[in-house]
This record gives sequence, C-alpha cells and structure tokens, in this order.
Amino acid sequence: MTLISKYSKEEIEEMSMIEVAFLILTENKEAISFDDLVTKIADAKGMSEQEIENRISQFYTDLNIEGRYMNIGDNMWGLKEWYPVDQQQDEELTLSVENTPRKRRKKKKKKVEDLLLGDDDEDLDEDDDDLLLDDEDLDDEDDDDFDDDDDLDTDDADLDDDFTDEIDEIADDDDLDEDEEEDL
Repeated sequence: MTLISKYSKEEIEEMSMIEVAFLILTENKEAISFDDLVTKIADAKGMSEQEIENRISQFYTDLNIEGRYMNIGDNMWGLKEWYPVDQQQDEELTLSVENTPRKRRKKKKKKVEDLLLGDDDEDLDEDDDDLLLDDEDLDDEDDDDFDDDDDLDTDDADLDDDFTDEIDEIADDDDLDEDEEEDL
C-alpha cells in the first residue's frame, strides 16, 4: 500500500503540489528529477497540461523555499532528512556565518542593555579603563587646540592694530602733502 493510495482522489486534489511531492518522495525513498516529480504530481492530482504550465514556476519556488526538500544537483530533488548534514547545502551558509568576524558593537549593546535593565553591579573592564583614558587624553588635546586658537586671535588683534597705525601714518603723510601743495 502506497502513501498516496491512503488518500482519496478528492483529498489529493485538495492537497498542494508541495504536499503531494513530499508523499511521492517519501514513497520512492530516492531522489527524483524535477520533470519526473512534476509528472507524478500531475498524474496523482489529475492536472491538465495547461494547469501544470500555470503552476510549475510557483511549485519550483515552493520546492526551493520549503525546508524539507533539497536539490542534490542535476535538477534532482530529494528530502533533506535522507542526507547527512555535511552533504547539505545549508552547511555552506553555516560555515560562512561562523567565519564572519564578530563586531565589537555587540559588547557595547550589551552594556547599554545592562544600563537600561539596571545592572549596576557590573564593573568596568580594563579595556574600558584604557578607552576612558584615551578619551581623556583626546579631550586634553582638544583643549590645547582651543588655546592655540585664542593665541591666534590675540596675534590677529596685534596685527590689526599695526595695520591701523600704518594706515593712519599714510593718511597723515597724504594730509601733509596736500598742505604743501596748497602752500605752493
């Protein structure tokens, strides 16, 4: 007695193509080409060629998305449960995630969560002390920069005074020249 024969014709027609595919693969206990799988599903459900054409792309998408199925190559499909984990394509994804370097932000996020949750008992790490010292050093450097700016402002004021004095002298010289011309 086959799995499909357990169901009435009406029950099979009401099942989705993906559910019928599971019954067929479970019954065959081996991988089947996509075309053969579609043909067996169409026969079991009594689908016309037009129905198959209309629904084949959605079925292929569902087959890829559904976690129970696995493409083992050459458009052959089987159930993931038949294959050991090291043969499954999901292993590549797992390995790439494991090899991805972790970012330091997670530690900061945890500290923020601890602060929000009221976990005040946690002491600062030595690394955090170093970071605090570095920040303080940077603050001192920033202060020095502002002090330099103040010195520049003072220098600018002195220069402005010098230019004003020179302009006044030139103006006085011009006045003298005009007075001399009037005398002539």
